[in-house]
Amino acid sequence: QIDTYYKNVLQYLSMDEKEAAKTWQKVLLYKKYFSDVSNNTLIDSLAYQEFDKYTRSKADIKHYSLPTSLHIKDFEDLIKFEMYLLATSNKKNPLDVPSENKGLLEIEKKYPELIEKKYEIMLKHTTLDKVAIKIKVKDMYFWQLEDKNWNKLRAEFKFISAAKDKQEKLKAIDTLEFSQKYQIDAFSRNEMVKESPNLIEESIKDLDAKKHEFYVSLKDPKLPIAIKDANELITLFDTQDKIENYTQDNKNYFSFEVVKRSEIKELQSFEKAKTSKVIDEILNNFLKEKYSTLREELYEEFTTEDGSFKEFENVRSQIANIVFSDVINKLKTLNLTKNNSLD
Repeated sequence: QIDTYYKNVLQYLSMDEKEAAKTWQKVLLYKKYFSDVSNNTLIDSLAYQEFDKYTRSKADIKHYSLPTSLHIKDFEDLIKFEMYLLATSNKKNPLDVPSENKGLLEIEKKYPELIEKKYEIMLKHTTLDKVAIKIKVKDMYFWQLEDKNWNKLRAEFKFISAAKDKQEKLKAIDTLEFSQKYQIDAFSRNEMVKESPNLIEESIKDLDAKKHEFYVSLKDPKLPIAIKDANELITLFDTQDKIENYTQDNKNYFSFEVVKRSEIKELQSFEKAKTSKVIDEILNNFLKEKYSTLREELYEEFTTEDGSFKEFENVRSQIANIVFSDVINKLKTLNLTKNNSLD
């Protein structure tokens, strides 16, 4: 009976024996604590009062720290940051971080990829596959059995045997493996969509538009959508308020509504330029330009045994050390690292 009662209690408490043992252990510890406290010798409360004051004391602290994007963790981070400062500001000394930038027009002339414009866009997006999957199986079979479409299938898939009429065509398809049928059906649906653009239009209309903010560089712009030629689309943004059923690859289809075009150009932050790799490209082009001069001045240092110039990739760090030597040497005098190394 005791065993049954014990099991019923555990079940009522939704516990197993292990959990019950741990809980009972805590109960016993609390019991011991109260027993110990009740047996304590009474002492002057002054000590407790002083201790209580100490535990309640506090201080308001303002913590200042650089954003993560400005954390210089290695040599590569350093030269990217220095390149950004060189492109956007007028430094007066090696370790200067100017609070004011050059004028936007001045930056735009030399580094237009650092200048951007903002577009607010309502966007809808679908794919050829998503539209195609909605086509009914019955309609797909009728399409496949038409002579012109059958010839198209045979030209695309060499494993389809010849057939004279619909019955032979159905038999030819039925004898195929599942993976082969899947390829044929997917191709058929896609072709049907291409032949009926209204299917794409209807599919896009059913979608909810999502708001996007595109920050577009003036040179070599990139967009975070499946678009190959961003310049072409941006030209449309500037000239049209609505762009329907737009595609560049016949796989991704878009509908755009331009809500706002910013007339004000903005300078990309270092964080954004670093994330988008824009500063990487600017830095490499800058170092390559410097290399063409340095290898003439330091001919022996930048030539191989056969007299040819060393590849840029093999001497990139060496060039950067020379170009940014004023900053590097100044940092080394500050003992910021254990061994004065920037590696």
